[in-house]
Amino acid sequence: MADRGKAAIVSSHILAEIEAECDRVAIIEKGRLVAEGNLGELLEQTDFVEAELDHVTEKISKALEEVATGVSVEGNKVSLSMKPGKTSLDVSKAVMAAGGNFKSLVTHRLKLEDLFIKLVGGESETAAPGEAGGEGGEAE
Repeated sequence: MADRGKAAIVSSHILAEIEAECDRVAIIEKGRLVAEGNLGELLEQTDFVEAELDHVTEKISKALEEVATGVSVEGNKVSLSMKPGKTSLDVSKAVMAAGGNFKSLVTHRLKLEDLFIKLVGGESETAAPGEAGGEGGEAE
């Protein structure tokens, strides 16, 4: 429809379908606009990176805090929630500059559902059996 200059507004709590069909989204919670924009741009800003290093020093941890909003270290494994505009390349540069070496580096792009939960709280609509199901919200 966009190719023909048309738009449709869809309100749904099935965020996987919204992600598959829409190029722009708006997340609304209790009548308040929480986020809106191009889906790719919104999800691009929410990368999650996991790395396994030969070793993790205080110097490496401090370097990673420059590129991530959250750094979690368990042994030689590091989990990072990236700052807007930062990528796994920035992680690589920070670790190497601090004297670290990688065993692995994996970038995870969040899904719309993950972004929704991050912004408004609640639980996943794809919760495991026995867990509470997802709370609704709206996506355009």
